[in-house]
Amino acid sequence: HSATLFLRIANLNRLSGLAVDGCGREYLLKVLLFGYGLRDKGRNGYIMEQVANFVQGCVSLLARFMLVAIFLFSAFDSKIRHFSQTAEYMASEGIPNPRLALFGAIGLILIGGLSLLAGAWTRIGAAFLFVFLAAATFYFHDFWMIADPTQRQLQIIQFMKNMAIGGGLLALIYAGGGPWSVDGWIEQKLEEAEITPAQKTKGPQRSKAA
Repeated sequence: HSATLFLRIANLNRLSGLAVDGCGREYLLKVLLFGYGLRDKGRNGYIMEQVANFVQGCVSLLARFMLVAIFLFSAFDSKIRHFSQTAEYMASEGIPNPRLALFGAIGLILIGGLSLLAGAWTRIGAAFLFVFLAAATFYFHDFWMIADPTQRQLQIIQFMKNMAIGGGLLALIYAGGGPWSVDGWIEQKLEEAEITPAQKTKGPQRSKAA
């Protein structure tokens, strides 16, 4: 399907010349990056809209999978598999009620991770993961409390890594799950439901005018 879309873009020169001139390339780039003016360009705009949806869907799906992988791996490999050892380590870091806190952390990770995988309630799932990440970063990567230069540098790196992950989660909270997600599917259906009544109301008016 994607190959067909790109072939149709390549054949736009034969149809209208839009794809090969400077304006066409600039417009296609704006569509792919920003989604500009898709429905106002007729046939060419529809083709570019399909290409834009494909690219945006791929990028958003890959972003969600890459973000959630580290959380789910951590949950199953250490927190669930080695629950007692992890709780003891949390207690050594000064976390109150470590076993209860670990249950809460696992819950946040699983709910948030599965939400991001499916793209369902993506903003809420990303917020859950962000809360867990903020707490874990504060307790386990508190480089400001470490005197040893080597260990301090290692914790600074971990702190900055978590900040980067947090930035990705905030981007999902802002933008949502993208076209290839349950949220995107629901949004599309709602848009179709809003368009259909408007088309039905225009029908009788046209018939009366005729």
